[in-house]
Amino acid sequence: MLTYKPINFQEHIDDILELITEHLDTKFSQSFFRWKHMDNPFGVSFAMGAWDSKKLVGLRLFMRWEFIGPNDKIVKAIRPVDTVTHKDYRGKGIFKTLTLQGLESEHNNYDIIFNTPNQNSLPGYLKMGWQKNDLPDTFLYGVINPFVKNNHKVVFTFNIDNLPKSDARVWQTFKNESFLKWRYQDESFRFATLPEAGLVVYKVIKVKGFKMIIIYEIIGQNNVVSGIIASISLKEKTFLCYGYFGTATAELPFLIRFKRNNPVVVWRDDKFDIHENMTFSLGDLEGKL
Repeated sequence: MLTYKPINFQEHIDDILELITEHLDTKFSQSFFRWKHMDNPFGVSFAMGAWDSKKLVGLRLFMRWEFIGPNDKIVKAIRPVDTVTHKDYRGKGIFKTLTLQGLESEHNNYDIIFNTPNQNSLPGYLKMGWQKNDLPDTFLYGVINPFVKNNHKVVFTFNIDNLPKSDARVWQTFKNESFLKWRYQDESFRFATLPEAGLVVYKVIKVKGFKMIIIYEIIGQNNVVSGIIASISLKEKTFLCYGYFGTATAELPFLIRFKRNNPVVVWRDDKFDIHENMTFSLGDLEGKL
């Protein structure tokens, strides 16, 4: 008989990693687990497990998240993420039970639930009461205009101590200093800043031999961000970029835009009715989260 109960990470991290690496992702390391679920500045994740006697056969993890909106109001969210069922126990409704019992256990600790499922898992979420948030903008490839007027000297540094002051007119992830340092601690990320005015977080990759800028975050007024992106283009010697820019897309310095597809975001239990006025970045939507 299966039993369902919350999981203590300190006691059962070996059980968790064994289940994940054998039945979901062979490269899921303990250091990555700790970074994602224990070091998150929004709080330690909550986990529900399905047990057959002392054997962990199902797992569902819920990340803590925060959104900031008008008047700097903070809304607490929970984000159901990693889920895995032992191959010998599939088809028994474990995923649904873990999800619903986990949310019920935590219902006093969040103001909204949101998630970014793929097309395969989307139908299951809709059956459990999630609603799809039809975001108006798409992921896109762009050709940057590197000659946008920029009267300020962009600084390329990891120093993000002087972030621009939040002026949120929409609901977005609360990207304070501690969050950005946690989210983008990997050395592959690069930072371009105008202190107290704007920040762009990006990577440079090669696709079929062509250099491309992948933009994960833009923070600041659009005219400032446009100048930073143009400076990045000149520094990295490439005009190609990829990202998701929400409502700012039309005002950024792209000579040509190639739309790709819309992100999939679902939500439920929205206590403050913020879902109709939410925006995201590529960093928010990246699959590693």
